[in-house]
Amino acid sequence: IAKILDKANSTDKYQAVLAAELAKINNPELTPSAKILDLLVNQNESLTQVALSLAQQYKDGLLAQDYQVFNEELFIESVKQSHQDQKNIEDSDTLSFDDFLTDYFNR
Repeated sequence: IAKILDKANSTDKYQAVLAAELAKINNPELTPSAKILDLLVNQNESLTQVALSLAQQYKDGLLAQDYQVFNEELFIESVKQSHQDQKNIEDSDTLSFDDFLTDYFNR
């Protein structure tokens, strides 16, 4: 399925994610819980320090991303644009539906 999705979207992201998750199955030390346990046990970090550090990393990562506000106006404009796009497609049709079906089934 990942190969099909990658091909359909001209990417390799689906297979890469699958490979990363498979690596965690084959090596449990790669799981997030194992990494946290390593910090707590082997590096003598406190749970509070680990939690605060991770929270700061997540916050920084989210703030670095573009943020888009989804509001009612955006959805209304999206619907209008979709209807206009549909009308444009339908207006550019040069073949009746019956002729289309005849041509389709004759192939």
